[in-house]
Amino acid sequence: MSTLDLILNLINLCFAWLKLYLGIKETKIDSREIIDLLRNSIGIEATNIETSDRIYYTTDIETWKKIFDIEWIKKRVWTERFDCDKFSRIEVGHILEAYDLNSIGEARGMAYNAETLEAIEEHSFNIFWDNVKNVYIQEPQTGKLVLFEKGKPLRIDNILYGIRKINI
Repeated sequence: MSTLDLILNLINLCFAWLKLYLGIKETKIDSREIIDLLRNSIGIEATNIETSDRIYYTTDIETWKKIFDIEWIKKRVWTERFDCDKFSRIEVGHILEAYDLNSIGEARGMAYNAETLEAIEEHSFNIFWDNVKNVYIQEPQTGKLVLFEKGKPLRIDNILYGIRKINI
């Protein structure tokens, strides 16, 4: 066995240990339910929701919060090359690889200043749901999240999030 094989095996053992440590209890949800959930809760058209899997695995919100607390991605620094879409995509991939949870995806839309309502720029962030089908957005650059509540704006700190496209 090569040194590289040993390192990769060690990484996989660490991922398995993390899942055990967190006590992840998975819930399965069919992709059709997810499309209906996102359409009904967020009001986004089904044509703006791209799904890649037939079955999605999620967990309870407390476990999600623990995952975001230990996620390494928020320790990265924003640069012109490593900006919001890279933060989002890397965190989605890392959560899938480390925890086998495919119920987090990338959302795209406009970020607005919450005080002035001025558009800031196009933005990428994460969207996920928990085992009781609550929908959340998560800012991978900070690890902060907010529950989507119908009729209320999606706000984290001084940013309002508008959703135009979802890829899960």
